[in-house]
Amino acid sequence: MQSENHRNDSFPRRTLFIASRIGLAGVLWFAPCALGRMSLAQAVSWPQPGMSGLPQGNVNEAPVPLGTLSGTIVTPQSAGVAGTCVEIRAMSSMESALTVCTGLDGSFEVRDMPLGDYEIVASSGEQQVRQVVRVSSRFTTVNVDMSAGSTHQAHGGGASVTAGQLAVPSKAKHALEKAWHAAGKNEVADARKYIASALSAFPHYADAFILSAILDLQDNKPEASASEAQQAVGYDHTNGMAYIVLAAAYNSLSHFGDALRSVENGIRFRPDAWQAYFEKARAELGNRQFKEALADATRCEELNRGRNPVIHLLEGDALVNLRRYQEAVAQLQAYLAKTPEGPTTEYAHKLLAQAQAGLERPPQ
Repeated sequence: MQSENHRNDSFPRRTLFIASRIGLAGVLWFAPCALGRMSLAQAVSWPQPGMSGLPQGNVNEAPVPLGTLSGTIVTPQSAGVAGTCVEIRAMSSMESALTVCTGLDGSFEVRDMPLGDYEIVASSGEQQVRQVVRVSSRFTTVNVDMSAGSTHQAHGGGASVTAGQLAVPSKAKHALEKAWHAAGKNEVADARKYIASALSAFPHYADAFILSAILDLQDNKPEASASEAQQAVGYDHTNGMAYIVLAAAYNSLSHFGDALRSVENGIRFRPDAWQAYFEKARAELGNRQFKEALADATRCEELNRGRNPVIHLLEGDALVNLRRYQEAVAQLQAYLAKTPEGPTTEYAHKLLAQAQAGLERPPQ
């Protein structure tokens, strides 16, 4: 394993850079998802007709009535499920959909929805629940019980939250909520204080170790991050995010083989998490599996829906190594347009110059 995880002396420094350091560029990828969970309810707007696939109609027609859908993903104990991915699809056009993440209390809110019938698809771990709701007034509310789908799983189902999460006392949960809020405001010292309180109340709290591991990655301490993520996995072996964070730490240490093994477990429990495919692509770049890296980076972008520009850099690096220079130029230009300044901007410019030089070479 030692020889697999450490780079060969002939390994290109450019590829090593992207594989081991891209996750530390600016704010970590965890911020949009993990830190975003701090809000009690994530509110988004339904896509505009031209973007969602809904019939656009005649411009002279009366405006379509709109409503707001507020929902909560709950467990049999009526506890809200935080961090659940919820996809909402218009029954009139199943191509029209958006994805929203629940807040700490399991709630979400979608505004400016055309009145009509929608299918809600809530995913948590290996479990998926579908429910149809009719938005027929200005405000519509719905509760989605994750236990309702436990008998419909192709792989035997699973708990809406892991067994380890169900065992966490409320005192520890409240302390970790405070830690997430502090981390979101970049108050790292306070965040670590609340993490310590959570672990004091429940020493086997996997989610607390996960947040601590994320903070260590932000502090450029991948060894400490890997150690804490390993503890999270040990205390809750069904926690998909623990495996994904562990993979991120391994990638930052250039332990790409370990990262791939870890992220495969993460995908098993969190197939909806774009971060899993991000880390998988990083590890594959580190192993010089460029074709596989591009496929997983593309899947990452599909799940992320274009919200994180650093994915363009990941795709661009794979494309340069595959000598698909025209596509590489497009991806790298897209990244630089959204990230004109930052710790990886110089590297992106170097990649772009290499891709443009490749386009100017005569075909062999």
